[in-house]
Amino acid sequence: MSQHKYRLAALSIAIVVLHQPKVPAQTKPTKNPLQTVADVPLPGLAVRFDYQSLDSTSGRLYIAHMNADHLVVFDTQKREVLANISGFAGVHGVWAVPELQRVYASATGDHEVVGLTLRLFGLLPRSDRSNTQMA
Repeated sequence: MSQHKYRLAALSIAIVVLHQPKVPAQTKPTKNPLQTVADVPLPGLAVRFDYQSLDSTSGRLYIAHMNADHLVVFDTQKREVLANISGFAGVHGVWAVPELQRVYASATGDHEVVGLTLRLFGLLPRSDRSNTQMA
């Protein structure tokens, strides 16, 4: 490439850079739209809390505690753990279905979908599934 082409390329870059619109500097930091409501201890070690599902009719939040093989039932109104249910090998997907009074969790370690009643946390019969993805 000749000297002329280098100079023309450098001039073109300089023109593009100089004609960029200036972004005004923020004078004060923007407020974070999220804020901590409460810091609540959950049971077990802090290892892989995975998916959650909220039953908005009862205010219960169902949390898959994958590496502990537990399903945590949390009351969002009282801000306390109601239950810490074991027996969910590799649980990750969870889905509350208030219309059916059920919550379903995928126990991928056992290749199962496990159903519980919402009120009493009773286990429904387990159903073997080769595909445990929640729809």
